[in-house]
Amino acid sequence: MGATMVLAIGFWLAFFGARLIRTKGIPELVAFLIVGALIGPHGFRLVDRDLLEGLKPVVAIATAMLMFGIGERLSPRELRVSPFSAPAGMFSALLTAVIVAPLSLLAGANGAEAMMLAVLASAGAPMTLTALSAKVRSPYSTGLIGAHAVSDAVAAIAFSLALPIALMLVRRSSSIGDAVGFFLRLGPGSVALGVVVGLVVARFSRNSAGVGESMVLVMVHMVVLSAIAAAAGASIPLAALVSGTVVATRVHGEKHTFIFKSVQQIEEPLFLAFFTIAGASLDVGLLPGLGLLGVIYILGRTAGKILGGFLGGIIAGQKRNDALRLGTDLLPQAGSAVALVVILTEEIPAEGAQIAAVVLGAIVIFESIAPIFTARNLKRHAVPSAEVSAVPPSHNQPDAPSTVTADYPKPQVKGID
Repeated sequence: MGATMVLAIGFWLAFFGARLIRTKGIPELVAFLIVGALIGPHGFRLVDRDLLEGLKPVVAIATAMLMFGIGERLSPRELRVSPFSAPAGMFSALLTAVIVAPLSLLAGANGAEAMMLAVLASAGAPMTLTALSAKVRSPYSTGLIGAHAVSDAVAAIAFSLALPIALMLVRRSSSIGDAVGFFLRLGPGSVALGVVVGLVVARFSRNSAGVGESMVLVMVHMVVLSAIAAAAGASIPLAALVSGTVVATRVHGEKHTFIFKSVQQIEEPLFLAFFTIAGASLDVGLLPGLGLLGVIYILGRTAGKILGGFLGGIIAGQKRNDALRLGTDLLPQAGSAVALVVILTEEIPAEGAQIAAVVLGAIVIFESIAPIFTARNLKRHAVPSAEVSAVPPSHNQPDAPSTVTADYPKPQVKGID
C-alpha cells in the first residue's frame, strides 16, 4: 500500500474517530493519538518506521506552525491579560524538576538520566491546550495555554543547559568544547534563529493585505525556520515559539490579527496531522515496562505540576479551589517533550532509550487521561457566544474586515436606515 493511501486512511480514521468519541466528552486529540498508535509500527503496522522517518519534515513544519501561534501567548500583552500564566508556568516547571530529579536517583537512575528526566518532566503541552480550547475560548483558556507555553520555554532552555552536561557524563570522549557547542545550538542558537525569523515576518507583515497573505507569509517562514533549525541542530519548538513571541510583540492592530488569525484557521488540520503522526510513534507496549522509575516519574511530575500551578495561582490572586484546578490543568504533556526526546535519543542512544521509554510511556498516560479532566474544566470557564468579543486575546476579538473573510456585518452609519 502506498504512503499516500496509508496517510489518507490514517487521517480518515482519526477524523471520524474523533467525531465518534467527542460525543462521550473525550477530546478529539485523544482520538488522534489513539488512531495514530493503532496504525503505527507498534500497532497494526499500517505506518512503518520508514514512513515515520519520511514524515519528519511534515511533523517539523506542523510543530513550527503551532508553536509560532502559541508564541503569541508569551508576548507582554498576553501575559498581562492572564496574570497567572507566568507564575504558574514557571513554578510548575521548576517544582516538577526539583521533585523528579532526586526521586529518579532514588529509583535507580544515574545522574545523567535523573537530570534529563527532570528537565523533560517540566515541559507542558501548549499544543494540546490550544486544541482543547479551540471551541471553548475564554480568558482562562488563554492564560492556561500561556502557562503551558512558559513551561515549555523553561524546559527548552533547561534542556539546552542539561544535555551538554549529560553528554560529558556519559561520553568520556566529550570535551567542554563539544558541550558548549551543543548548548549554543540548542539554546542561544535557537533563540537567535527565532528572533531573526520573527523580525523578518514582522517586517513583511506590513504588506499583508489579509488573512490569506499572512498565512502564506507565516507558512513560508516556518518552513525556512524548520529547515535551518534541522540543519544547524537547533530546537524547532523553541525557535518557533520565540519567533511567534517576537511577531506578537512588534506587530499591532489589524496586521497582528491577520497573522495569528491565519494560524488559528489551520490549527485543526495541523492538530490532526501532528497528533496522529505523534501517536504513531508512541509505543503503548512501553506501559507495562515502566517499572519503578516510570511510576516515580509520573507521580513526581503530577505532584510538581499540581503544586507549582497551585502556588502560581495563589500568587496571581486566585482562590484556593481555582488554583488547585489550575495545577491539575497543567498535567497534559506532549509536543515539545516528544521533540526533545528525539534529540536526546540521537545524542545519547543508551541512556536516551531508557529515558524515552519512561517519558513516552508517561505521555501516553498524561495525554489519554489528563485532557479529559482539563476539557471539563475549560467548559466551566467558557465564555458565552454572545460575549466572545470580550475575550482578551486579539485573535479572538472581532477581526478587521479582510479580503479573505466575507462574513462581517456591514458598518452602521448614523442617520441611515
